Amino acid sequence: MIFITHVRMAKGTEHEHISDVKWRDENGKIGSNTVKEMVDLIKKNKVVVNVKDGEKIVPVVVVDDSYLRTKADGKLTNNLLSLPRF
Repeated sequence: MIFITHVRMAKGTEHEHISDVKWRDENGKIGSNTVKEMVDLIKKNKVVVNVKDGEKIVPVVVVDDSYLRTKADGKLTNNLLSLPRF
């Protein structure tokens, strides 16, 4: 399981403009991937991706086969846009 900690934006401010993500796994390893790479990993069930919102863990899902969103309580949410930029 990994947690997205930062996002990089490209030419816009909405979810579809996130180009890259920085993450940390449960063992403290840090890495980064393009959104396309992360979409492929999630779709192939290679990795479970989340965001921490305080103490709450919010899952990250693929939308329209091309971008990432968080999904809390069954609703798409804006947690990724609240993360620091890198």
